[in-house]
Amino acid sequence: MSLRSQAALDMRANINIDGDSVQFTPPGGTPFSRVCKTARVDMVTDPETGAKYYEPKVHVTVSLLDLLPFTPDTAGLPWAIEIIDSQGTTVKGAGTTLRFDRAIGFVTFIFEAYGAG
Repeated sequence: MSLRSQAALDMRANINIDGDSVQFTPPGGTPFSRVCKTARVDMVTDPETGAKYYEPKVHVTVSLLDLLPFTPDTAGLPWAIEIIDSQGTTVKGAGTTLRFDRAIGFVTFIFEAYGAG
């Protein structure tokens, strides 16, 4: 086994041990759940001015080994997600921003959050 494939397996194991259940709905597809690392951010700071502004986003990181039916055809299309955050609030989101780490096999979706309490 190569170091890269071992790193991908380790990353997957860490996400699955410490992650949260996330419901994904791919474009035109059927909803499905996966265990992911999630981060909910509501406020961001402008690095030049220091001004804070409300920009709710949810970052969801999932192992590529677990993300089926993910295909290049659906990568740039809007996906939908639903999570329950640490406060017990259901948060829904939609978006197309993806960040890949193909070396250790994960993708992070960045969703515009809506419907959050």
